[in-house]
Amino acid sequence: ASVAPSLGACCCSIVVRVKGQPVELLHGANDFSDMPMNGRIPVLFPACGRLFADGAANRYRHRGVVYAMDRHGFAKDRAWRFVAAGDEEGKAWLICELESDARTREAYPYDFLARLRFEVHGARLSIVFEAQNRSSRPMPFSFGLHPYFRAPLAAAGSSPEKVVKTTIF
Repeated sequence: ASVAPSLGACCCSIVVRVKGQPVELLHGANDFSDMPMNGRIPVLFPACGRLFADGAANRYRHRGVVYAMDRHGFAKDRAWRFVAAGDEEGKAWLICELESDARTREAYPYDFLARLRFEVHGARLSIVFEAQNRSSRPMPFSFGLHPYFRAPLAAAGSSPEKVVKTTIF
């Protein structure tokens, strides 16, 4: 797996071996063209989905104030800070953080520290998200990941008829 902290901390490639051959799992892997999410696995924070206020898109009302925020929040569009990486006991890992600043507070009036830990162990990728509220009042937020998986995985010998939609928690 590869992650780009400076590009929204998105996971931009996941390669597994199938019958001894490397197979890329993500649609648009490592494609950093102008298309906003363009595949990969963008991070959705502090909002998932579309926002509307007073009939306008990309707006929301909170505590009587209308704020502007892009669909799926701003985390996907911000550079995250690289904190640490390592490879211990067969687990490769990476930690990056996003901290509130004047620009985030224009769209989301809270002080926060968001942390992502990516860990690869064998054929498993784990992504753990933590949010620390540094404000004096409760901090509402939503978090999500928006994976774009390739289907079918032709290199793995799959076919469109074998593609199954599923949800994993």
